Amino acid sequence: MHAGGWNSHEHSIPVKTIAECFGFKVYVQETIPDNAVGNIYVGGTTKKLYGHDKIIIARKNENFAHQRFIIAHELGHYLMDCVGSSLEKNPKRLFAQAYTKENHGAGDMKEDRADRFAAELLMPADEFVAAYAKVMKSVEFDERFAIPTLAVYFEVKENRIRRRLAETGLL
Repeated sequence: MHAGGWNSHEHSIPVKTIAECFGFKVYVQETIPDNAVGNIYVGGTTKKLYGHDKIIIARKNENFAHQRFIIAHELGHYLMDCVGSSLEKNPKRLFAQAYTKENHGAGDMKEDRADRFAAELLMPADEFVAAYAKVMKSVEFDERFAIPTLAVYFEVKENRIRRRLAETGLL
């Protein structure tokens, strides 16, 4: 149990299940390029290489909270950059997008958009604002305790909570 009596697994969004509903196989593995923490592959030789035509990979040594964000982020790329595009209409063409360690979110519109999608999926604004109010009250309005509590509740990294606070106008 955590502050406010919350158990994180009862409230977190089942992002892997959602990706699977879109036809993805989700893998957590070590063998991805050194500069990447996640990848998405759709079409092309993906089925031949992985036995499935749509996959999302998160790096195994990333913590669970970051793996969840990677999966949601890559799903955002699929929905906003692949679905309806010429890539989707031609399954012989490969759609691939790496979630890299460096330069991630450095003003790249597609990356920023996928991050915002992931944040909204994992921390829906209305629920986030309500949870923030409840947690802040329970920790006597001390953000030093609220941020880690919200990170556990939503199963995301603390830096994602800080960013979401800014996005929702709470910071």
